[in-house]
Amino acid sequence: MPILTSEQNVDTLSAEQLEQGKQLGSLVIDDKRRRPLWFDGRFLDAAALNQQQSYYIAKQQDIAQLVGSGVVSGLMVEQDSRTARTLVITEGRGLTPSGKLVVLEEDLSIDLAELAQIQALNLQFELSQIPAQSLSNTSGIFILALRPVEFSSDPITSYPTDINGERSVADGSVFEATAVTLIPYTDQGARTELQQRRKHIAAEIFVNGSEKGQPADVLPLAMLAIQKGVIEWLDPYLVRRSLSNKKHALAGLGASPRELREAFYTQYKYQLDDIIQQGRNQAFAASEAFNYLPPAGPMPLACVNLDDFSQVYFPAGMDVELSIIPEDELFMMLEESFSLPPIDLSLSEEKAEATSIMVLLAVPRHKVRALSLKLPSLVEALSSVAADAASGFSSLDILSAVGAQDDELAALESGQSAWREAFQDADVSLWYTRRRTVNFKTEIIGEPVSLLRDESEDEQALEERVNEINFSQVFNQMLGRTTIAARAEVTSLLGKLRPSPLILRSAIRELDRSSVVGEIPRLNRLRAIGVTERFSVNKLGEGISRLQNTASDFDEDDQVSETLAETGRVPELDIVASRLKDSELRVFSSDLLNTIREGDGDQTTRVKQLIDDKLLETNALRKVPFLGR
Repeated sequence: MPILTSEQNVDTLSAEQLEQGKQLGSLVIDDKRRRPLWFDGRFLDAAALNQQQSYYIAKQQDIAQLVGSGVVSGLMVEQDSRTARTLVITEGRGLTPSGKLVVLEEDLSIDLAELAQIQALNLQFELSQIPAQSLSNTSGIFILALRPVEFSSDPITSYPTDINGERSVADGSVFEATAVTLIPYTDQGARTELQQRRKHIAAEIFVNGSEKGQPADVLPLAMLAIQKGVIEWLDPYLVRRSLSNKKHALAGLGASPRELREAFYTQYKYQLDDIIQQGRNQAFAASEAFNYLPPAGPMPLACVNLDDFSQVYFPAGMDVELSIIPEDELFMMLEESFSLPPIDLSLSEEKAEATSIMVLLAVPRHKVRALSLKLPSLVEALSSVAADAASGFSSLDILSAVGAQDDELAALESGQSAWREAFQDADVSLWYTRRRTVNFKTEIIGEPVSLLRDESEDEQALEERVNEINFSQVFNQMLGRTTIAARAEVTSLLGKLRPSPLILRSAIRELDRSSVVGEIPRLNRLRAIGVTERFSVNKLGEGISRLQNTASDFDEDDQVSETLAETGRVPELDIVASRLKDSELRVFSSDLLNTIREGDGDQTTRVKQLIDDKLLETNALRKVPFLGR
């Protein structure tokens, strides 16, 4: 009889319950989580002890996977400044995605001249293809990673287990170790374009969420480009991740995990510092080194030209403004922008107009007051260099051409001088943040104007369509109980429901039911709007059209149309039919028709329940307003 020891504090199954659970398929048995059951008189053998160890190792890995994966501490990869072929990995600890621990107790130097040995390990770990080119004389992109391994050693004497056996020698200990591996990164770029490939890989990882080249049993630490055995560039932050829970900011709404957004920012800042250290401290367009930018980050001071208040960093068309803020508020501004999507630098000028950027000049707080007294505003628009090149005129030139007064020109020149002084301060830094797009109400600057037209033709067309579906009596009764304001809402809605007679019939039925609420039958505008909202959803009718393609009865049979209209669920039916697969829709269509034709007087209730159940199955309930009235 299978039992569990009482101290484990879990439910115990009897032999009958175990067999019953297997037959019903309600019992899931994990063979990895099996441990020996000890009792007096049981023979203690190696297999049982190994099974005990395997059980606890598996439990530890399961718990580690709940914590997450990434670097816990240390494990930073740097290039040795004395040679172009040596990498240094600092001591530290981390967890692989499979839950295994990797440990370096001291700093480790890796000489790329000995890559042949690393290649041999890659083949054993099945991390590279066979045959593979010798890494010591190759070019390409690689991921430097750590992999937990085991080996046995410390030979000891093994005593015989039977009378006729002989003594032997076997390894007596299992050692855990960490192996350094270089995993080839499959990239479609040419080998001669290693510098340019970096920005494409960054977009692939941080924007598209690619995790290729990263097996579950390894901990990625850095990505490097090798040109004939020499390191071309090293980027620790493309694949390095700090240990954190991989949670989305808003589940199901497309927000990338927080750790990925933080890694994108860190990698961008690292690459930007690398560009500046290479002597490129002059103005340059961000698209030359990046395909995408994180929603917030630093930018070079040289990319803003205060002679004409233009910027070259962001593409033409983007709305870019410059603002002065206290440096102690910078963190809050950057944190707020992290929930926004990355900035696409490849957009056309027309599409880039929808992107708004705020360039932040962070200064010590005590200097903000002084600058506010010198400047008419702490916010200044920055035009793109392309736009200025097209016009060829600065703001001072334009004001002079239109005849501005000397005092106005002097004030503008004084303000621009104050901006230049602020930029020359050694304590300032330049950052950017992506701004949200805010829609302002137009009532402040204008008011709506109704366009007058002859609506008699529309009303005549509506009456003809109502007569075609033989619903004029219900329609006229409903209009007779309608207020003047509600009548405008009703005719406006019904005039739009042209594609489907079923939807028109259903809308009239719901309006008619709404008109008899209360002691005095009357359809006011409030109740009419409640119905029109249900029939004004986007793409209404696509699902009904698919349903009608499965059987002509949904379009031609008056009994079918009337029963569906009586359910008050036609908008919900449209959503269900638009989401089901073709095979599922055919089954659902057959069920509907069979239920409608049962003819026992209660088919309307059962059809309504059938639609509601399928609505819950397709997870569409939250999409439908006013359900269940």
